[in-house]
Amino acid sequence: MRELALRTGAGQPPVALLAARTDISAAEVAEIRSAISTRGWHAVPVTLDGQDVLQVTGFKTAQEVTDFLATRGFTSGTAQTTTAPDAPSTTPVEKQPSFLERNSLRLAGVFNLIGDIGFLGNGIITRNPYKIAGGGLYTLGGANLALNGKTNKQRTIQNVSEKMGELISQEALPLPSDSELAAVMRQRKTGALNNLSQTLAQNPAQATLYSYTAGAGAMVLAGAKKYRAGEGAAGLWYGASSFVCKLLALVVPEKSKAKEEEGVKKAPSSNPITRTVDWFKEKPMRIFGIGSLVTDSLLAWETYQEHARKPDAKGWRYTALSAGTYIVADIMAAMSSKNQANAGGMLNADEQRRVEAMAAEVIVAAPEEKRAPLMQKVTKFLAARGEVKGTEREIGVELQQQVERMAHNPWAARIAQADTEVATGRS
Repeated sequence: MRELALRTGAGQPPVALLAARTDISAAEVAEIRSAISTRGWHAVPVTLDGQDVLQVTGFKTAQEVTDFLATRGFTSGTAQTTTAPDAPSTTPVEKQPSFLERNSLRLAGVFNLIGDIGFLGNGIITRNPYKIAGGGLYTLGGANLALNGKTNKQRTIQNVSEKMGELISQEALPLPSDSELAAVMRQRKTGALNNLSQTLAQNPAQATLYSYTAGAGAMVLAGAKKYRAGEGAAGLWYGASSFVCKLLALVVPEKSKAKEEEGVKKAPSSNPITRTVDWFKEKPMRIFGIGSLVTDSLLAWETYQEHARKPDAKGWRYTALSAGTYIVADIMAAMSSKNQANAGGMLNADEQRRVEAMAAEVIVAAPEEKRAPLMQKVTKFLAARGEVKGTEREIGVELQQQVERMAHNPWAARIAQADTEVATGRS
């Protein structure tokens, strides 16, 4: 290699940029990229500030990557190492979510889970099959949020990359075996159980709302049973209000922070009702959180009635635990985003360049007549993703630039497509 540049930005993962010698061979390129991939890092050829380099990510410290390259004999005394404090970007820096914004969904899950277990315990103690069913569904939903509620940027990039690989595979195009996208698709886990796990991890709020809505339906039946038995209407009102707010949060789509059409923002309405509706659309979890605070008061009312009727019974203690923890959980939920792209923030400049360059490396290896249609499909796909910054036109320009330079990038995949044996998602 001719030069190794290391970039470290505040709060951003480090990035290494490798510049190749002019006489580097295809075999040397394949060896270096294979070694980096085996190490568990990501390497993709990109064009940055007019230079064709190999962008490497996934390592933790600058020393880690320099030691690895030197040990493998990929760098010599002629290689130069520089460190830049910040990653350059042609777009304004987006405000990154705070710790509470990134973790509010998980915290909501933890507190909900405590209350959900209390609800399940109440159903078991009172031998109410509807409460057992509702508490069980609630517990599954709370557990999912507690496990998957925290945003994970690497998981987001992996998901976008895999979906993009599936899109390209639909065009019956083999992936060059030494390309980064091929490495991503080889490492992809398959199987029904793994697909379910990935779905829950990628859409934790939506998956939990399905479970909670079904659980609230069971609570309606539990409340109706108590009402028919002459034990008051509090349980019925609780179940009905809980079902309505969870169903609304489930079906209302969340606006993407990224996708303002060509940079034109909609002016806020002067109508207070419209403004309130728009406010809820920004974060549908507000419907769940604020609406559930109302249902919490109904649950507390039902608990008081149970205590007044049977002060020595154990069941009301579980419900009281649920009511208390639900209040904290619902405050957290009201702060949360249902859309993981909004919760985790946009891809930064290096991350978006990596995704675009992965596509460009495959596009440039495709037959010439398929390049333009494929580039258009990839552009539309990326523009539709909430995590990707920019409009369709802007993303198209960026992708076009990477494609145009990829044919001249010494780091690009060079193995003939006819010799590739790569898993592209087709059975």
